[in-house]
Amino acid sequence: MSVFYTEESNIGTITFDQPDSKVNVLNGVTLMALGKLLDELKGKSLKALVIQSAKKDIFIAGADIKEIENITQAGDGKVKAQAGQQIMDKIEDLPFPTVAVIDGAALGGGCELALACRYRVMTFNDKIRIGLPEVNLGFVPGFGGTYRLPRLLGLQQGLKMIVSGVPINSSAAFKCGLADRMYPSAGLADRVREFVEEIASQPNKRICKPFSPQGFQAFLEKNPFGQMVVYKETVKSIQKATKGFYPAPLKAVEVVQKTIYLPREQALDIESTAFAELAITPISKNLVKVFYLSEKYKKLTIPGAEHVKPMPITKGAVIGAGIMGGGIAQLFSDRGIWARLKDINQDAIAKGLKAAYDIYAQAMKRRKAKPYQVAAKMAMISGTVDYSGFASVDIVIEAVVENMDVKKKVFAEVSQLVAPKAILASNTSSLSVTEMARACKDPSKVIGFHFFNPVHRLPRS
Repeated sequence: MSVFYTEESNIGTITFDQPDSKVNVLNGVTLMALGKLLDELKGKSLKALVIQSAKKDIFIAGADIKEIENITQAGDGKVKAQAGQQIMDKIEDLPFPTVAVIDGAALGGGCELALACRYRVMTFNDKIRIGLPEVNLGFVPGFGGTYRLPRLLGLQQGLKMIVSGVPINSSAAFKCGLADRMYPSAGLADRVREFVEEIASQPNKRICKPFSPQGFQAFLEKNPFGQMVVYKETVKSIQKATKGFYPAPLKAVEVVQKTIYLPREQALDIESTAFAELAITPISKNLVKVFYLSEKYKKLTIPGAEHVKPMPITKGAVIGAGIMGGGIAQLFSDRGIWARLKDINQDAIAKGLKAAYDIYAQAMKRRKAKPYQVAAKMAMISGTVDYSGFASVDIVIEAVVENMDVKKKVFAEVSQLVAPKAILASNTSSLSVTEMARACKDPSKVIGFHFFNPVHRLPRS
C-alpha cells in the first residue's frame, strides 16, 4: 500500500509512501487506492485534510511514466487522463479544507494534486521543485493542470509554467501565489497543525490572498483583448524557441485558450483529449526515451564506488580570466563557492570580473536577482596575478589557451602549491588530459571538466 490515512483531533492526514521506492508516483494502483479513500472521507466532518509524503525531499514525482509510455491508442490515453482528473476533482470537491504539505519535489501529477487542494504549505527546503514538466515529454498536463494553474496564478504565470515545463522553487512559488505559507522543515508538523486551526476558525473565508492583478496586468489577465496579446506573444516565443518541432507547448496554449472560460467538466474533457492525442505521437515516445536515458546516466556509478561520498567544495580557483574563466567564477559564486580568479595581469582580471558581473546584471534585468544578492555573490570572487590563496582551494579549473605546453606549465606550477586533496581540472575540449597530468606532482588528481560557452547557459542539476 502506498497511501495511508490517519486521523487525530478531527484532522485527517493522507500520507504517500510508495514501498520499495525513493519517490512517490501516481500509478493506476495508487490512484485507485486514493480514490477509494476519498470516497470514504467525503461524508466526514473534518477540520481539514492534510496531504503529505513520507519520502525525504519528495512530495509526488508525478504520474508513472511507464504507464504513459505504454499508451498506444488515443482512447486509452483519454481514459487514463480522465481517471486522474476524477481523483483531483474528488479532492477539490471535499466539503472541508485540504492542505498539501510540500517538503520536496512536486512535479506533474504531484503538482496537479497540490493544485486540487485549497491550500499549499511549503518549506524552505532547497530540494523543492514544483511545476508541470509534461511538455518536455511531448504531451500536455492531463490531470487538470491546464485548468487549475492559470485560474490560481493568473493567465500569464500559469501559461508560462505550463509551456516552459520549468519547475520553480518554494520561494518563487510563494511569491507567485502557488504556496500559501512557508515554514522550516524542522517542526513542520506543529506548524501545519497551527495552520489548520487557523483555517478551521474561519471556515467560510479563504485566509490566503488570491491572485489579484492591477493596472496593465489586469488588462492582460481579465480583458479578452489583453488575453489575446498574451496568447499571441506566448505562441511567438514558442515558435522562436522550438522552430515548430515540438507541438506540445503550442497545444498547451490552445487548450488554455479554449478552456479559460469553460466550466470544469468541459475544460477537463478538452485537456484529456489533447493529452491523449499527443501521448501516442512518435515525438512524445522519443522524448520519453530521452528522459529515461538522462535518468540512467545521472545514476551511473563506478563499480565499487557506490558508497564513496563526494568531497565538499567550498573554495575554488580559476586560471585564465577570459569570458570562459569569468563565467566559471560566476558559477562558483552563484553556488556559494568562494572563487579565486588568476591571470597574468590586472587588466585580464578586470575583464574576467566584468564577465561574471555581466551575467548577474542580466539576471537583475530579468528580475531573477536583486542588487544586494549580486553584490554578495560578486564579493565571493577575488582576483590575483600570482597563486596567492591557492593553498586552501578544493578545486582548480584551468581555462587558459588551447596549447599543450602552456597547460602543462600551468599544471606543473599549481600542483606544487595546492593541498594534496585539491582536484586539478582542465577545461580543454581537445587536448590529452593524461599528458597534462604527467606534468603534475600527483597525476591522479587531474581530471577533464569541460564547459561549453557561455557557461551560465548550461543545464544545472
